[in-house]
Amino acid sequence: MIRKIKGADFGYFLKFSPCFFSLLPAYLFIFFTEKERREFKNFRSKRRKIQFIGGRIVAKFALRKYLKKRGMEAGYKEIEIRKRESGEVYAFCEKG
Repeated sequence: MIRKIKGADFGYFLKFSPCFFSLLPAYLFIFFTEKERREFKNFRSKRRKIQFIGGRIVAKFALRKYLKKRGMEAGYKEIEIRKRESGEVYAFCEKG
């Protein structure tokens, strides 16, 4: 669940419920592109998988809100979080 932090313009709190991992295949399909799903499957530890999912969901959620304020719409799967060889992370969206 994603909730807005009270008193913050752009702060969000992500909380995984106990049933999160039973719904994991649905989350992967709803939020992630095929490339992101392949990257997720390469992680071995549960902790790293949670970090990957949480970071990407919050980033996509915030970017969608930003785009919506500017009159543009984009789905979660239309926004892809990518990483350069240098390790720098950035968002890519074909719309715009």
